[in-house]
Amino acid sequence: MSAIATCKFPMVDRFKDYGEKNPVVGFIDSVLSGFGQIVLSDNPLTGLLIMLGIYLGSPSQLLTAVWAACIASAFAFFIGIDPFLVRHGLYTFSGAIVGLGISLWGYTNQAVYPQILLYAAMGAVVSVLVTAALNAFFGKWEAPSLSVPYCVTLMMLIPALFLTGKLAPQLYLAPQTVQVTDAFYMLDFEAFFESTIAGVGEICFQVGIPSGVCLILALLVSSRVDAAVALICAALGTGFAMLLGLPTDNILIGLYGYNAALTGMGLFGRAFRMSGYSVVLTIIMALFSVVLTAAMGAVFLPLGIPVAALPFGVIVIGCIMGKDYFSRLTPVSILLWGVPETIEAALKVQNQDQ
Repeated sequence: MSAIATCKFPMVDRFKDYGEKNPVVGFIDSVLSGFGQIVLSDNPLTGLLIMLGIYLGSPSQLLTAVWAACIASAFAFFIGIDPFLVRHGLYTFSGAIVGLGISLWGYTNQAVYPQILLYAAMGAVVSVLVTAALNAFFGKWEAPSLSVPYCVTLMMLIPALFLTGKLAPQLYLAPQTVQVTDAFYMLDFEAFFESTIAGVGEICFQVGIPSGVCLILALLVSSRVDAAVALICAALGTGFAMLLGLPTDNILIGLYGYNAALTGMGLFGRAFRMSGYSVVLTIIMALFSVVLTAAMGAVFLPLGIPVAALPFGVIVIGCIMGKDYFSRLTPVSILLWGVPETIEAALKVQNQDQ
């Protein structure tokens, strides 16, 4: 099993091949690839860099995420999920994000306690079951479940943590009209650039430039196209949030950039073949993700429910389900999904064979 990456690393390929023979190495590969799948890649080196980015943001969140990812992988193997899918991290990344979410929203100011690990393990198990159910459902349209399983799991678990007395709801404040001018006065070019980088880091719920830089490096290891698309779409999302006058604090920490970045990576070169038409669709949907993020926040946050990457999942899955109506776009079979470069190469071979 070769690593799905455009930058070749012989040791990575050997590691993945050896994992097919050794169950322990295979399990480690499933966990690392699961972290890589957070940015739609199964490259274990990408996964390592993402883990480093999380560590730079919060060591305790990394511990909870790794624990949950291990539980998710073990449970997926245990109940008989196709080992190929588990090895590619497709049943692990939701567990990792659930672990992050439990630590972030449920116990933000606490160290890692057994109670946190218990909730994270429970969430990891649930995420595997939800992933299997949603894959079966969306499979009718040849669409992946993407972020929906971990978002659904967090939507169930986070409000339940109210009963522990450890979590208080964070009220979402709708932006005022005057914030349109305030945003432009308060956000100069340097702040805009930093907010864009932070938007990439927020893919893993981390605030700060170091985490964002690690995420960008993780993307570069896997796909240069993904790295460029993520940065461009995060910049578009940040700029559009400024134009709309959304809360400046949220803009500065990248909350309107990460769904835009994920949406771009999901659509351009994955859901649809790279072309001028897919560029236009990607830009429009990246901008729309900002509006959808704000709208979901207005509904969810007063209830203590995180929006997370649900806008990304809804937009990309919706576009895939409606692919038959897009006559000028070339949809990509989910069986060919890797990174845009490998997908394009596979499509060229497919066209030659025909």
